Amino acid sequence: MMDKNKIIVFDTTLRDGEQSPGCSMNTEEKIKIALQLEKLGVDVIEAGFAAASPGDFDAVSRIAEMVKNSSICSLSRAIDNDIKQSGLAVSKAPKHRIHTFIATSPIHMKYKLKMSPDEVIKRAIHAVEYARTFVDDVEFSSMEQYMMYRKACCFNDAETAARILETDDVAEIKRLGRLVAGYDDHVWNGVRQIEVYEGLLAKFSQNAELGAQLVATGNAILAECAVKDRIWGIGLSMHDPARFNPSQWRGRNLLGYALMLTRRKLSRID
Repeated sequence: MMDKNKIIVFDTTLRDGEQSPGCSMNTEEKIKIALQLEKLGVDVIEAGFAAASPGDFDAVSRIAEMVKNSSICSLSRAIDNDIKQSGLAVSKAPKHRIHTFIATSPIHMKYKLKMSPDEVIKRAIHAVEYARTFVDDVEFSSMEQYMMYRKACCFNDAETAARILETDDVAEIKRLGRLVAGYDDHVWNGVRQIEVYEGLLAKFSQNAELGAQLVATGNAILAECAVKDRIWGIGLSMHDPARFNPSQWRGRNLLGYALMLTRRKLSRID
């Protein structure tokens, strides 16, 4: 999960900048600029629109191969083929992302896309889901937001999923999570810990310092001390002496166990 206080420099010179009058670059020129942007410490370089033409695909691919420290990004419409081309083009970059978009103004939806707002939301969610099969660079403001978003996606509730992404207020995110349409307790209980584990793995993999702190806990038993949470927590407070004795826990501690699984995975990677 990204630090909310960190400023991410996203440079789009090689894509949007090329649309300026009189500004056209060949692949070699784009590579030179990309390498200079990397030297400047730019976090994300939008290298082009891979699906636009074979030339754009080649430029994005070659930049992805040569730049090592910046994340290489390709622009993509919310269309499967665009996303696939972007994913293939940035695949050789050590760090990569897909920047997908879709028009949301009433005029664009009605006359260009010929889609209803609900259909646009579903298309946007599908685009992100499909993009994640190529890259894992999707940012969430908190694990709670990630979990509730995945919950909504699990039941194909596109509207609630979109509303969850629009806020970083944890209380509101939890409220929306309780409103997921078509929710089935049996289904969610079967997949929830997998979803949380995958979110935790992404969070701790993206933050080296945080990941190191988790690995440093060694073989210690990790517990979520939360009096009111008997599913993800142990049902006890941080001040209760019984927290050190699993036999006295009042909750299932699913979050603690998911953290331990994440720790084991990170230890094996190292």
